[in-house]
Amino acid sequence: MRTRWFGNSSAAAAFVAGLSMAGTAFTQAGPQPEVAVTAKAEPTSEQQVSQADAIQRRGAALADRLAKMLDEARTEKDIMRANCVNRKLTEVNANVRNVDQRTRALKDASSGGDVNRRNHEFTVLTVLSQKLDMLQREASQCLGQSLFEPGASQVITTVPADNPTLDPTTLVPQNTPPPAFTVPPPVQTFSPTTPN
Repeated sequence: MRTRWFGNSSAAAAFVAGLSMAGTAFTQAGPQPEVAVTAKAEPTSEQQVSQADAIQRRGAALADRLAKMLDEARTEKDIMRANCVNRKLTEVNANVRNVDQRTRALKDASSGGDVNRRNHEFTVLTVLSQKLDMLQREASQCLGQSLFEPGASQVITTVPADNPTLDPTTLVPQNTPPPAFTVPPPVQTFSPTTPN
């Protein structure tokens, strides 16, 4: 198996030796430039609570907007749009309830000083915020659904003036007469004669 991957063991040994020499070349090259690593600062407890409240307000506003859209679709008797908006409103309401529960849990963890639980709840709230954004985009696509529905159609046909008509009374006779049909003579049947 090892020979299949590296060809043979000497090639593998040369490969490993090359890697080790490359590593020593980097460490012996002298002082390495220091790379500044910046980590994103973890938001404080107050920042997390204020962001959670903002997510909660945004979710409630989205639910209100979708409820109004649903009422409009029902008033206009647009069944397709009403069904689409209703599905999105149901999902938004479920996520808003989840945001409410997670916000309460975040506030409890903040007041209790439980940093790990607070960070976990904030992470879940961030994911729920992204889900609400996605649902908002999907709900806006519900408005365009009626564009793809075929409504009452009207077909208008325009016939050019030089188009030949199909009325047999107005057809111009051709120069050659149609072929004459001949009727074959009737077939005579012979009956065998019987001797007396």
